[in-house]
Amino acid sequence: MNNVLTFLAECPPTALIKLNNCEKGEAIFDILSIALNIATFGVAAAAIIGIIISGYQYMSARDNSAAVVKAKNRILQVVIGLVIWGLFWGVLQFLLPGGLFANGGTSM
Repeated sequence: MNNVLTFLAECPPTALIKLNNCEKGEAIFDILSIALNIATFGVAAAAIIGIIISGYQYMSARDNSAAVVKAKNRILQVVIGLVIWGLFWGVLQFLLPGGLFANGGTSM
């Protein structure tokens, strides 16, 4: 396990991703940042699809009050999921070097 982390912390030769912190030995943080960005795009796509499907179910419910409540609950769940992801993303931006403080923590 330690060998894998050492390999990722060093700068592996690859043409797929560009790592900025190779000389500092912090390439693992670049990989984690890329993974976080990919996950963020996935969550956004899932939320958009969820809102569209729930909106269609809401529109097609007509006079069925149970279906209207079900569609509203799904929309609420998508919004709650987005808020939770936003909080998770914000915490990780504070933890990952180069996140919100990419300029070394100096004031802008």
